[in-house]
Amino acid sequence: VLFVDAAEMSRTPGELALLAPEQLTSAGVGTHGTSPAVLADYLRLASGAPVRFLLAQPSRRPARGGWAGCGVRAI
Repeated sequence: VLFVDAAEMSRTPGELALLAPEQLTSAGVGTHGTSPAVLADYLRLASGAPVRFLLAQPSRRPARGGWAGCGVRAI
């Protein structure tokens, strides 16, 4: 299972990181306020599949409306 998202990681804009769920906290990754590791753990246990997060550092932090216009594009 591969999650693809933008995340505040205090890295260079556009930099990518491929992380395992247990690396999210230690990497200082900010996502959506809810622990993505909980969902990842559930999916891993339910499916038996490995779970990874492919995260992109946006060019700036999002305004209240979300990540639109922050230098992150859909692929």
